[in-house]
Amino acid sequence: MTLIYKKSPHVLELEPKDFRISNLGKKVEPNFNQPILIVFYAHWCPHCSNPTMVEFVESLASVLPHKSNVKVGAFNCDHSIKNRDIANNMNIHGFPTIRYFNKYKKPSDYTGPRDVRSMLNFLIKKS
Repeated sequence: MTLIYKKSPHVLELEPKDFRISNLGKKVEPNFNQPILIVFYAHWCPHCSNPTMVEFVESLASVLPHKSNVKVGAFNCDHSIKNRDIANNMNIHGFPTIRYFNKYKKPSDYTGPRDVRSMLNFLIKKS
């Protein structure tokens, strides 16, 4: 099995240890002090491994740190049982799901166009 973003120098390939689990496993959130945009994916999903999608995420990851303090991470929801449990507790059911986390606000799913300009506009509204 291949982790899609493992070789990307800008995208953090997240693991279960990168999430805080509280309230008896019912509340799961990223364990980061700064805002993070996470692409929840499944390694077998053709939409997630589509070169256009991979390029979009890698472009975001190379641009966002320079435009804002937002990190970009990727989490393979089907890599292990722990990964599946985290995804289920976060209500991730479709792939890819792109969700923005800011510890001061409610998480927001991004459903807009897959281009950097649209994503930057989304992040400006959510900041």
